[in-house]
Amino acid sequence: MSLQKQPRDIDRPDQDAYFVTVLLSGQYALEQNGRTATLNPGEMLLYDATQPHRIRCSGDFSKLIFAVPRAMLRARFSRPDLCTAIGLTQQHGAAMVAADFLKSWSARLPQLSESVLHTVCDTSLDLLALALAEIRPNAIQSSRTQAVTLLEIKRHVEQRLADPALNATGIAQAVGLSPRYINALFEQEQQSLMRYILQRRLERCHQAITQRQTTGLTISQIAFRWGFNDLSHFSRVFKKRYGVSPSELKTAT
Repeated sequence: MSLQKQPRDIDRPDQDAYFVTVLLSGQYALEQNGRTATLNPGEMLLYDATQPHRIRCSGDFSKLIFAVPRAMLRARFSRPDLCTAIGLTQQHGAAMVAADFLKSWSARLPQLSESVLHTVCDTSLDLLALALAEIRPNAIQSSRTQAVTLLEIKRHVEQRLADPALNATGIAQAVGLSPRYINALFEQEQQSLMRYILQRRLERCHQAITQRQTTGLTISQIAFRWGFNDLSHFSRVFKKRYGVSPSELKTAT
């Protein structure tokens, strides 16, 4: 089988994604951006679903494919485009941990509740970011220490995302770093610490509003639950991010 993806406009926002392929059996090769990655079972790769690419398979194969929204991956890892069509293979320890984790929870998907699934997906993104840090070209690669440090900061933010008092000073004290150094790490991803916190809170709120049938919460309860303490500010930044107000989204879903 040979499949070639031509360039085209994105029809829907949910198509603006990177794909992670984990090969389960057979052989699989993907070409993109002048690079070719060939996988053996248990290995994985990343590619941009919106850009031209070619997939070649010489025989029977099976694989898992995970769609990762572009913004969510870039929030954890800068310039993922430089890591497309590069094999995450047996020689990459973090990649094998990530691949095993993806295979493990996807096989048990029917048994996972919504809340557990959200946590599992967040963990998967963290592991994917670590795996990509192993293969990013040296010319722009942060040191492994910086990558791990940034991941630890983001983990701390996730744990305290619901706290309206969360700020740069408190985070710096908790992780033993200066606010200036933390923001320098986030600058590598073209954002600041506080913009990252706002982004993650908005993502959590959007997620909760679209799943309000299972949460049973009002918009104000959702906003307060994820660290907002000013409803007018919440509504304004939410609409700027998603193009609709929280109430409009609730009505639409």
